[in-house]
Amino acid sequence: MLKQWIGCRVDNFTHSWRGNKPLAVVIHGYSGMETAQVLFANPRSSESCHYLVAAGGRIHQHADEADTAYHAGLVINPAWVLYRRGFNPNLMTIGVATAVGPDENWSEEIYDATAELIWEKAA
Repeated sequence: MLKQWIGCRVDNFTHSWRGNKPLAVVIHGYSGMETAQVLFANPRSSESCHYLVAAGGRIHQHADEADTAYHAGLVINPAWVLYRRGFNPNLMTIGVATAVGPDENWSEEIYDATAELIWEKAA
């Protein structure tokens, strides 16, 4: 699977997992690739993800998998059995964003690329 390294601001991720390891993948949606990339480049946003899947199934990598991306915010009423209450969810998840807004449908290319990326992480 072809991934293009883009990177993000050093303020928007933490080097390493601080002794933790990712246990799951969190999928997010952004209204367009440009919206996500502007946030990831802004040091005040404190926002990033490991991957962004864009139109045509292109995959941009914004944070190394050895590092903690800032993609998962405050957890309220968690239902995930592996989540430890009060624990930063960024320290236990890989962040995958799609360039698909809340009122948009996923294209077949974005769906296939996201599924392949997640399958790769699960293997």
